[in-house]
Amino acid sequence: MDKVKIIPVGRPHHTSSLNLIVGDLKEKWGDYFIFKTNEIQTFERRSVTDAMVKDFWKDVSQRIKVHKWRHISHMKLKFDQCQRITNQTLKTIGRNIKENAKNLSKLSVNFSGCVGIDDQGMEEMNAIIRNRLNSLEYYTVDLSSCEGMTNKSLKILNFNNKQLSNLRQFNLNCAVSMKIANLGLKIVGSKLGQHLKALDCLKLNFSRCYAITDPGIAIFSQRLCRYVSHIESLSLVFAGCAQITDVGFNHLINQVTQYMTNLKCLTLDFSDCKEVTDVGLANLGQKLQNGGKKLETLKLLFSQCNKITDKGFEALFSGIVTNLKSLPSLTIDISYCYRLTESSIHFIGSQITQNPTGLKQLKIDVSGSNLLNCKAGNEVRKTMRSKPQVKLSLKL
Repeated sequence: MDKVKIIPVGRPHHTSSLNLIVGDLKEKWGDYFIFKTNEIQTFERRSVTDAMVKDFWKDVSQRIKVHKWRHISHMKLKFDQCQRITNQTLKTIGRNIKENAKNLSKLSVNFSGCVGIDDQGMEEMNAIIRNRLNSLEYYTVDLSSCEGMTNKSLKILNFNNKQLSNLRQFNLNCAVSMKIANLGLKIVGSKLGQHLKALDCLKLNFSRCYAITDPGIAIFSQRLCRYVSHIESLSLVFAGCAQITDVGFNHLINQVTQYMTNLKCLTLDFSDCKEVTDVGLANLGQKLQNGGKKLETLKLLFSQCNKITDKGFEALFSGIVTNLKSLPSLTIDISYCYRLTESSIHFIGSQITQNPTGLKQLKIDVSGSNLLNCKAGNEVRKTMRSKPQVKLSLKL
């Protein structure tokens, strides 16, 4: 039976962290201690209810008063797959954050798969905690697979400049949210672009949001990229968004490379976007000439994009090697792109050996195509021996 734990976590004498996890506790918290024996409540994930959460928070609040924990700055609330909780739990969470976390700097909330919560619950929790986020530096929200969530849920971003003025990292996961569409992207692009002036790292996941189309990508990138051009790390995941084509993809690439020139880490995941083709990859390889000079880590995922051929991959790879000579780490996933042939494999070796490069780590995944074989891979590995500084990981 899948057991879960609800655990208050803190440091002796001056607790700065509270960890409320309904799920598996996998992270290590350094010198943080964990209450044991009767102070740990263990439930089955599916049995967790609003009443249980309310009783737990009542107990935690009492402990906070007894131990005089006045400086809780970290809070992690994990309720993934708790299908019996409703909007009432969100209200409980909001009230307790307001009462017990006056100097909150790190907040993570995970409601993945919680089918009993909806837009109204998120809006009410947001209204309660809004004035507790002035000092927030790290904010993670996971709404993936929440059937009741729509574009309105993204109003969690509806803060003013003062309330998010210190935010450095924001992670939003809306994967497999069938009701989130172009309007949701517009809200995200607008709100983040307006308010996050101190942001360093942004991670957005809209994979399997099937209603997202090219116009949504266009307005999202236009509103976002111009106003957060200062960020250094960006991860955008649109895997499985089947309606995205080269048109939307190219618009995003053009905006990112034109305005976000301070990027050090860039991840783009368009896996299983069947209408992203050679045209998109060639444009990406070309545009990185202007917008990728400071990149240290580049990850590009196009697995199962079945219209990609040798021509597109070679244009992309050539553009990267030629234009980003100081790039240390490159990962490209073109697995299960069945139109690729051995030509692409040989092209990798020739480009690396014939051009000066700062690459130290190169990972290429071309598995899943019947046309590729171990012989071609072995030949490339042999060729790469002339560049011993480049660590090659080639998955066939």
